[in-house]
Amino acid sequence: MLLHTAAKALTDTTQLPVTHPSLLLTNAQVNAIKNDIQQGTWKQKAFQSLKKSADKFLEEKLEVPSRGGNWNDYYINPVTYNELKTGKLIGDYRWEHYDERTGQVFLGDLGNVTRDYDGVIISLIHDSWALGALETGIVFQLSGDLKYAGKARDILMAYAALYPTLPARNRRGTDKALSEQGRLHAQDLDDSKWLVDVVQSADLIWNTLTPHEQQVITDSLLLPAARFITTSAKPTIHNIQCWRIAAVGLTGLFTHDEKLIKYALIDSVSCFTSQVSRLFTKEGMILDLSPSYQFFALYPLIMMSQAIQNYGYPVDISSLKRLFTAPLMLSSPYFMLPPIHDSRSVNIRGEAYLYEWGYTQFKDTAFATLLKQYNRSVCRYTGTMFNGFSLIFGETNLPHVNTPLGLDQCVSYPDAGLTKLVTGTGADMLTCFVKYTPKIKRTHFHYAQLDFALLKGLDYISVMPENVNYASPLSVGYYKTSLAHNTYVLNEIVQNPTAGKCLATGTENGIPYAITETTTSDSVHLDRTIALLNKDLVLVVDAFQLNKFNDTTVFDMAYHQLGTWSKKSKGKKWTPPNKPGYQYIKDTYVNKKQTAFKLTTMLSSNKPVTVSGITTTPVDIITGYGLAYMKKDVPLSIFRFKVAKGILAYCISLTGEPVTLKTETIAGDDITNNAYRLTIEPANQPASRITLVINPHKKAIAGLEEPGKKPFVKQE
Repeated sequence: MLLHTAAKALTDTTQLPVTHPSLLLTNAQVNAIKNDIQQGTWKQKAFQSLKKSADKFLEEKLEVPSRGGNWNDYYINPVTYNELKTGKLIGDYRWEHYDERTGQVFLGDLGNVTRDYDGVIISLIHDSWALGALETGIVFQLSGDLKYAGKARDILMAYAALYPTLPARNRRGTDKALSEQGRLHAQDLDDSKWLVDVVQSADLIWNTLTPHEQQVITDSLLLPAARFITTSAKPTIHNIQCWRIAAVGLTGLFTHDEKLIKYALIDSVSCFTSQVSRLFTKEGMILDLSPSYQFFALYPLIMMSQAIQNYGYPVDISSLKRLFTAPLMLSSPYFMLPPIHDSRSVNIRGEAYLYEWGYTQFKDTAFATLLKQYNRSVCRYTGTMFNGFSLIFGETNLPHVNTPLGLDQCVSYPDAGLTKLVTGTGADMLTCFVKYTPKIKRTHFHYAQLDFALLKGLDYISVMPENVNYASPLSVGYYKTSLAHNTYVLNEIVQNPTAGKCLATGTENGIPYAITETTTSDSVHLDRTIALLNKDLVLVVDAFQLNKFNDTTVFDMAYHQLGTWSKKSKGKKWTPPNKPGYQYIKDTYVNKKQTAFKLTTMLSSNKPVTVSGITTTPVDIITGYGLAYMKKDVPLSIFRFKVAKGILAYCISLTGEPVTLKTETIAGDDITNNAYRLTIEPANQPASRITLVINPHKKAIAGLEEPGKKPFVKQE
């Protein structure tokens, strides 16, 4: 927590250091890095890697676009919604833009914000020059070569001349107040990211500038940009606010501006400590549960923390540790995290550079183990964000760690509503992620309670859908709908925000399991049991009850599995309704009134995965394809019930072998006191039969003492 008794000290700018650099690095830290380079450690290669990137900016002619850029999510084909690629230059900051799938070519339209494709590229140019200023500033500090400082100076002066000429506008093309406006970009998020690089660059080369240059950069660029961000939107608990705080806070520290420092470090609504304590769960996962946004928000918090420490501010940063630990320990044995909500699929090894700072700060050997999973001597860039953390923050020598990291262990985060189940060894490890979120509304949420994703090693089997460009109608129209997930849909309507919880999780006779439930304002009560029976066989049991039911009620359970359907359906052609989610599925067929089924897809590796299942009441089974995951359409099954309650049970066989299931109710006639016995027998393997008693609410069962105490029991 922020030391409120020291609040006066936090804004007492007379106590701030006046030496430069002090934001990203101090003189002592620079000297330590230079010593590592001179000693021939791996940091020598890391420095050469950074210098190679900085040299490209030295060689490039400095030309700054005369206008602000546009929102990158508009960079899509207006008909197919495919992402566009940049073609040849046809004029002054004008390009051809093409859809590589269809071959269509588009020109930007400055009069239509959604078609201002040139503006998207202009935003990238602004970001690239900000990165160039930062990289050349770092190389100057580590080499002493003034030509790098000169390039950074030229970039800063160019933007000091440009910034005052730019109007404020948002990504909708208006100048409405408090609408997340930007100047160099179409939103304050991108302006904040840009300013973080720029103010750090200024700090790195400050001592090489003349007093006039310092004044121009301060008065025409840094202070106006930071002050604008403080008024661009209403502060909130959000990943974007983390970037605003970093941009404003770094500028406030650098310029000794008390109001900017107060905004970033003291204002209780959404300052640095508020973000750290309120944007993340007790375990350390971001409220949106999106792995992508976890690391996106962590980056500016690291930059702010680094400056706080360098300036000696009385702010406790120890609670940041959980923000590193939570996603790492939740990841699969191969460091994978699924695309929960608006996230992409994340391999944490790709985010390992952030853990350089985390290990240096907290000395957690788990972080050191992760750092050994990537090449620390190479600076890799997948965009315009600086990621050379190993060079500037990394410990030269990591400890030898004998203790396993433990990613092969099951993990449950009840406050976040996430559970990881793991079984198997080596390349055969099977991981399932289950989601049961609390009832909250978040920008990046997808309302799909009890959703799950399944991985074999590095390969996905059952998938969550990710998302596409937010400007695309497919984002809200499909990817954020309940139908796009492995969950339920009542009356073909997207779920309302609901409360999910984990009733039980554990390991029974070597079988990891999780039992989750959701009760909703939609009148749906759903209990879902997922168990990893072995490294190639997964059990899913859905018991549902609808408290409001009539002749028109339809209750769909959706399931998405990668690959292609191995056989064309023998059912009747089915026409999807024109409703969110459903309107985009295709090649749909229906088999009506089924009580047993077998569905098989062929993965890209030509391996079959078979889903065998039963229901306690006849169900219509609809098969087709949902929209693309990783650019490939996804086989979709919809189990359509027209009853008030029932059970759907199926096994996912990664060997492709079908499974026979049998179920019987052994207690209760209501979902809140229901218990049932399942028998699972792989084809032609009676010796491998498994019998389970599932008792989600642990009701007493006559004659079965143990199942009355446990929610999940394997019977011999």
